[in-house]
Amino acid sequence: MRALVASYEGARMVHRPALPAPAPTDVKIAVRMAGICRTDRYAARCQLDCPPGRILGHEFAGIVTAVGTRVTDIQLGTRVSVNPLLPCLRCASCTEGRAMACEAPQFLGVDLDGAFTEEIIVPQTAVFPVPDVLSWAEAAYVEPVAAALAVCDAPLSRETRGLIVGDGRIATLTERVLSAHNFQDIIVASSADAHHMTDRFAFVIETNAATDGLCDILDRVEWGGTVVLKSRPAAPIRLDLARAVSRRLQLVGVHYGDFSAAIDLIAGGRLEIGDLLGPEYPLSAHERAFAEDNGRLKRFLVPDGGLGE
Repeated sequence: MRALVASYEGARMVHRPALPAPAPTDVKIAVRMAGICRTDRYAARCQLDCPPGRILGHEFAGIVTAVGTRVTDIQLGTRVSVNPLLPCLRCASCTEGRAMACEAPQFLGVDLDGAFTEEIIVPQTAVFPVPDVLSWAEAAYVEPVAAALAVCDAPLSRETRGLIVGDGRIATLTERVLSAHNFQDIIVASSADAHHMTDRFAFVIETNAATDGLCDILDRVEWGGTVVLKSRPAAPIRLDLARAVSRRLQLVGVHYGDFSAAIDLIAGGRLEIGDLLGPEYPLSAHERAFAEDNGRLKRFLVPDGGLGE
């Protein structure tokens, strides 16, 4: 099967053997659509500790084509989206039934082979059925929506004023998720605009610390306020710890919200995402797809066709 893998020069196409039958608690999925994001761009060049040869991709949807012998609640032919953050199942948190607090999770497309390919095997616990009302692009976009939903787990008050710092679709999506959860006073500002602001906010959500850093963001937060850390930079960034301490700021990292809730938000029409979804490319046009990903419209890879094929 065809697959896009990481290399020090960037993503490259290879051929891999077809996957075996899934293990007893796993499912095999034929990938129908996979989105490209910043994480994939970093991993494609072996950043984020992604090794050469790793199959890239973690935002995807597809059809279940095989199930393990102990899988009873997922049927063949089911349309699914997948949570790419997989618990280790060995640490104390996992053995105590708190997989969300796993101490050594692994990420598809970085730590484990991902979805920029024709088929993938994942644990049944990572699989979420999606209704037919969702297009394949919308189903693949469940992962970014679930990631944006994580901000709702931070200790934020709906009655206070908040700022989202970022320029692209992630900032826009985060604002829409908060609005869908009845946050009333949210402003989205580019990093340049935030730098020149004088207002202060009860909370600030960063969506691109790799470019913006955190120093300016700290100045936009009220004394005792909250900074929500949303992005996953490829390298360490600067933080003025003394400034955060002296102003008693709370730094809260968030990762994923509930995938079922994300599916319901899209399918129920409470979250508009259509204008964030961009063109589709075949795997063979991956270089063009990566080059044209400007952070505005989501680009998608399609194993069995797309633009130019």
